[in-house]
Amino acid sequence: MIQLDEIDGDNYRRIALDVLSIREQLILDGSVVQYSLTLVSMSTACVERKSLSGEEGCLKEQVAPMETCSVDCVRPVTSGEAPRVVRSVCAPQATLARRDIVGNPVDVATTDEEAADALSFAVGVICEGSSSTNKLGFLKLLSSSRQVVAGILFTFTLQVTRTSCEKTDSSTDCPIEGAGDESDPDFNQCVVKVWDQAWRNPRYTVTDLKCVRPNAKTTS
Repeated sequence: MIQLDEIDGDNYRRIALDVLSIREQLILDGSVVQYSLTLVSMSTACVERKSLSGEEGCLKEQVAPMETCSVDCVRPVTSGEAPRVVRSVCAPQATLARRDIVGNPVDVATTDEEAADALSFAVGVICEGSSSTNKLGFLKLLSSSRQVVAGILFTFTLQVTRTSCEKTDSSTDCPIEGAGDESDPDFNQCVVKVWDQAWRNPRYTVTDLKCVRPNAKTTS
């Protein structure tokens, strides 16, 4: 986004609200890597190249229509330098709802494929941090929301409990075995934030985890 700021015609700092697609390919006989991205960007009230220390609020102030941008970046295969923007074409984004602007969480159903995948990742992290010898499984979703912020930040309030599979078991078919309430020592209720950035590897990051019962993955 810094390079897009340098070549656009205003003095406002851009942020990426979402990455819609990303493609990587080798060009010039395999000597150069080209990344082709389609992303949604927004011009904020922040000034380009100015420190945001203590003034991050300007990132939530929209000063121009959101845009869908097609961007090509390249870097030499043998170089550790950052990719360089060689082409960018932006057009007004008419379909992104105002409620999806950065800073505005909205409810989301787990029938949404992206939400379901993020929820599955969250359960896996909670399972890793549990003291149970068995895998934990998803029991109940109490609430869920999504927020567009350089990707998608999902917030889930969920319940998990013990399954019939041991943690060392590679099987993914693990029926719930616990009582599903507080009488089960492996039952837990957690609030977890999962940051989904589809263009990164790994794609998912847990940014916050708070559980009723102790969990090694809990964030401070």
